[in-house]
Amino acid sequence: MAMGIGKDNSYSISSIIAGKEIPWVKDEPGNNVWRDWNAENRDLYILDKEARFRFRINLTSGFDEDEIQSKINQLLNE
Repeated sequence: MAMGIGKDNSYSISSIIAGKEIPWVKDEPGNNVWRDWNAENRDLYILDKEARFRFRINLTSGFDEDEIQSKINQLLNE
């Protein structure tokens, strides 16, 4: 499953989610998800089936689709 978490700021996520099917939420004051995870814009976090952090890839400068698929396959085969 995939989902997006927007940063707790004054920007609306409406344009991000328009026409999309991926679940998207926005961090709220007190939750501090972005701070606690040391997140940056366009970070992709991959968790295992127990929801434990496994990989972080920043997609800002592009990404290697094969690398991402390899990491997912690694988790599926564990």
